Amino acid sequence: MGIRLDLASMSHPQSNGQVEQANVLILGGLKPPLEESLQRAVGAWAEELDSVLWSSRTTPNRSTGFKHFFLIYGSEAVLPSDIIHDSPRVSTYNEKNADEARQLSVDLLEEARNLADKRSTIYQ
Repeated sequence: MGIRLDLASMSHPQSNGQVEQANVLILGGLKPPLEESLQRAVGAWAEELDSVLWSSRTTPNRSTGFKHFFLIYGSEAVLPSDIIHDSPRVSTYNEKNADEARQLSVDLLEEARNLADKRSTIYQ
């Protein structure tokens, strides 16, 4: 498959292992659906990529203990199933309360990022 995500390794050679692990996860998510039918496989990886990336971004990382989505946005992702099934998180959503919570979590986000960085360093 010619998918490579080596942009990080160009500027940070020490992250080659992390990039390779991400490649393995993404390719592992893409391969099974594509192997179902060889005729469907031609170009079908593009259809599957979004769901594989979503899964990768919303699954806790082994080395940091945090989800990539959380480290970027400072909150947990709302899953499509939460919206479809009108989960309590979705049904009780209030914009004003959400804005207040978001402001409070900004300070905690930097602390979480620092902790993730330390855990990643220890893991390596």
